[in-house]
Amino acid sequence: MIDSATFIKQTKLLSKQQGLTQAELAEKTGLSRSQLSRLLAGKNKRVQQATVDKIVAAFGLTQQEFLAQADDETVASPSKLPAKTIYSDRLPTVAGTFIGRTAELSVLDDAQANLDVNILQFIAPGGTGKTKLLRHWLDMRCNTLPSVIAWSFYSQGATADKQISTSPFFNHALQVLNAEQQTFESDENKGDYLAGLLREQQCVLVLDGLEPLQHADAANRGELKDRALVRLLKNLAGQSGTFCVITTRIAVYELSDRASVISYNLQNLAVEDGVALLQSLGVHGQKAALLKAVHDYAGHALALSLLGNLLRLRYCGDIDRLDTLPVLFQKAGDKTSRHAFKVMQAYQDWFAGTPELSLLYLLGLFDRPVELEVFEALWQAQITGLTDTIQEVEWFSAIDSLRHDHHILTDSSDSEQAGGSAQVLDCHPLIREYF
Repeated sequence: MIDSATFIKQTKLLSKQQGLTQAELAEKTGLSRSQLSRLLAGKNKRVQQATVDKIVAAFGLTQQEFLAQADDETVASPSKLPAKTIYSDRLPTVAGTFIGRTAELSVLDDAQANLDVNILQFIAPGGTGKTKLLRHWLDMRCNTLPSVIAWSFYSQGATADKQISTSPFFNHALQVLNAEQQTFESDENKGDYLAGLLREQQCVLVLDGLEPLQHADAANRGELKDRALVRLLKNLAGQSGTFCVITTRIAVYELSDRASVISYNLQNLAVEDGVALLQSLGVHGQKAALLKAVHDYAGHALALSLLGNLLRLRYCGDIDRLDTLPVLFQKAGDKTSRHAFKVMQAYQDWFAGTPELSLLYLLGLFDRPVELEVFEALWQAQITGLTDTIQEVEWFSAIDSLRHDHHILTDSSDSEQAGGSAQVLDCHPLIREYF
């Protein structure tokens, strides 16, 4: 047996050098594609000798030569020094316990290990838990993944008809990759150049919340609006060497015919996972009542999270008080968001006349994360009927309550878009949409 980290590194390197896809390597070794994929995903700390023999023979080497080449990679030669490790994580903070999603985590691991897969896109409506899935996967794999750049386009806003610029993302990526070139003749050249840098660093690229950059109308459903991003993704899809993960509400049209791209439709939480989520938030009661609640809210992750906090704080977690929530009267939103809107309506009723409700209304003025100083300026403006009767201590208490008690607000003290030092408040796009 040999250490799996050495095995994985050398197998991927030799496959790339010999131009072998994972399917071709599996055929040459006699291993199944699923077995080889699991091995390359690092499922085991050690690799059995019989498996090592098959892999080594497929490359036309002895085990001594196989391991010697792996050792050669660590020799302090300028041409053989490993690429500098980069870990730039700009995904938003997601509150709450991570529940379930074992199948999706395996999909991520297997796709990242599969030499035939260049891009994996998770497709689901808002509030399903796409960002939370990636947040958990990155936290789990931060010590085993190669270099990582993770970026969320929600930092510029989530409104579908808003023109979002990819310049902050490209500028950031080029900076952390120490790019020698910063200006380009065309957007297409910029996309190609960044793709080459990502492959050179064997960098995992995570792009969260791509839908503001896509056309959502029936005639152009899913097409990207930005030429540099189109070229980047087409380039990554066309050539192996790096792995890209995308989350979006709409499948990216430009990737629809690529064999190297996997599209995974993320479903709502399984019933048992929904029950576990409610229980983790302090909700208790008969199992039948918990199951009914998950069924009534269709396993929608955001709706169940909001519901769990509401029941815990207002009704001491008693699931039997669920029937006291009013019927949804607001008709806005599609069927996937109405479950979350029903809980937000209950919050609106509960918060009537409080600073918390004023804050939520102010959040509705924005479609992006907002600096704390902006909220302070709005409070100081003493807006009639909104902030004019709120004392300063009540204002900061309301912010603290929405962050730490209700988990509606999240914050970041190191925001790229806020200059790196300002404290930024954010919430889920569906919450902003409702208020």
